[in-house]
Amino acid sequence: MAEQYQENASEGNETILLVEDEEMLRDLVQSMLQMKGYRVLTASDGLAAIETFKSLKDEIALVLTDLGLPKLGGWEACRQMLQIKPQLRVVVATGYLDPTEKQAMADGGVSEFVPKPYLAEELTSTIRMLLDKGKANSTSTNLTPQS
Repeated sequence: MAEQYQENASEGNETILLVEDEEMLRDLVQSMLQMKGYRVLTASDGLAAIETFKSLKDEIALVLTDLGLPKLGGWEACRQMLQIKPQLRVVVATGYLDPTEKQAMADGGVSEFVPKPYLAEELTSTIRMLLDKGKANSTSTNLTPQS
């Protein structure tokens, strides 16, 4: 699915909230997204993410978050942000996620999952694809559709 977006993956001017507790990784992803034209806000834990989101919710088009965060986990932070803005696009980055947990998150509003470590082209393609979609609460192509 992301292949069709690779050629122009990537350019954008939307605002993304990046939630990552590893400083080097956060700085690297922030720089990569800014080079593609995105405005990137950052938070190093779930509580800071919610504070930032509450104050700038109308500007934030997408949240990219890790799950293992200090103070408040990434999934709980996402749930709170989705309660405030149900159409929010949410990308969860994770190394491994149990299929049952993944399905529960997709059912709860997570738009897409990307593997960690990040592959730059896959990440930017996924972000562009979601921002281009009209519907925020889409499910991952890796998930079985429900009838």
